[in-house]
Amino acid sequence: VKTLIQAQDLLCDACTVLNSAWKRMLVALVATIFVSLVRSAVTLSVTIMKNGIDPWSTYELSYLLIYWLWNLFEITHYTQQCESQVQDFNSTLYCYTMSSSLMRNAEPDFIDTLMIQLGRKRKVVFTAHGLFPINHTLLHSVLAGVFTTVIIILQTDN
Repeated sequence: VKTLIQAQDLLCDACTVLNSAWKRMLVALVATIFVSLVRSAVTLSVTIMKNGIDPWSTYELSYLLIYWLWNLFEITHYTQQCESQVQDFNSTLYCYTMSSSLMRNAEPDFIDTLMIQLGRKRKVVFTAHGLFPINHTLLHSVLAGVFTTVIIILQTDN
């Protein structure tokens, strides 16, 4: 159990260091992905409206759209995996603490250590410099923003 506590501390510390080191880069990256998605979607929509659905003219634009979506998905997926790993550690520690056989045979100092660990229950939340969380809701928000922006641009383009 002590090894589990140390592993959780290392994981939380590593996630915190990653988040603090990449927070500005994440803001720039998400903004770049958003602008690139809007640009690709508008260009693709205009190309389809002017030329119809021609596989050769829309291939590159479709590829760019999928490429940027995949980048955003990867960012949110990996940060979500780190957050869920920390939650799994918290759940495992909770199960060990509540285990009656462990509590009967454990030393009082060890029980106190477990209770302190449960009390602080470290959570990891990746954010882009505190502006927004980097998780699957970001993916949904960016997609909604892209669709809204594309519709507005296409309507005012006439």
